[in-house]
Amino acid sequence: MSTATPLTLSPAPSQCSLEDFVAHYGDVYEHSPWVAEAAWHQGLRPKHDNPDALAELMGLMLRQATPEQQIAVIRAHPDLA
Repeated sequence: MSTATPLTLSPAPSQCSLEDFVAHYGDVYEHSPWVAEAAWHQGLRPKHDNPDALAELMGLMLRQATPEQQIAVIRAHPDLA
């Protein structure tokens, strides 16, 4: 049985304004702050204060993006372009 405390992000995404969230988490997808904006607009809940849950939500935003937006993310990353 694990007694480890789950990781919590700081600042807590669920407590951030759009501007603060993008300032802190907008570079998760390099040069693509629109992914963070989409996640914020989707609705951040306390469960998203966990790194794994936030990564899952942001990944979902990328998967739901248009093909053009997805290609732009790849091109914005110097190691993938």
